Amino acid sequence: MKRVFFFLAAVFFLFSVQAASQSLNEIIDLQFDAVKQDKFNKLQTIIKKITIKEGSISTPMIIYHKRPNKIRIESGETGNKNITTYNGKTGWSFSKEIGDTAPQTLTGRALEEIKFMADLDGYFFCYRERGHDLELIGTEKVGGKNTFKIRCTKPTGDEALLYLDAKTYLLTKTIQRLKDEDVVHEKETIIGDYKSVEGIPMPFKFQISERSFPKESSIGKEGGKTVTQLITNIELNKELPDLLFDIPDIEQ
Repeated sequence: MKRVFFFLAAVFFLFSVQAASQSLNEIIDLQFDAVKQDKFNKLQTIIKKITIKEGSISTPMIIYHKRPNKIRIESGETGNKNITTYNGKTGWSFSKEIGDTAPQTLTGRALEEIKFMADLDGYFFCYRERGHDLELIGTEKVGGKNTFKIRCTKPTGDEALLYLDAKTYLLTKTIQRLKDEDVVHEKETIIGDYKSVEGIPMPFKFQISERSFPKESSIGKEGGKTVTQLITNIELNKELPDLLFDIPDIEQ
């Protein structure tokens, strides 16, 4: 038993020394190698077909991405879809479920969120130029695996904790904290099931938990829900017209 204890302690010590010896820039460089950043940068469009599972309910979703910074999200069945679009300048949403009779222009927090979703390059690529303040704050186990824990503070003041697998350098978890008046909205995403798509590793499973709490407290979190997103298909560099990302045509 003592041998097992000392072995585990030695492994933890070696990992701690390794982690301490790697700078943030070194870790980010290794992350770029892991995700094939050079190849990813050449992608012009991505189409993801998704199944969203919440309890016993399954909902289809399609996300269309196009550089630079365009996105369209469709969820629900034909004839009763919720649609959100962003064309790089303006965003709109339309949902029959909440009684919309015409597309609504996005503002405030909703607009900031869709802008971030439209950015294909995420947290790390050209982070300084995009105003992301990154800080390596330590190491932590996620799902039994060692990870590097990095804090990202965006120009809006919103924060995210990013967890990179210490062996693969792939993103395995994020915790986003979005401030909205007197409330903090927290979204935790567990990321996994990476598969190669035309030589680029991409995650095919996301488990997302959301909760809210007062700014002055991190306890008593309310309104929590958990959904799972399963990617069923990814297509790269398909032709997508710019019109797809403009105000939704609700007659379709």
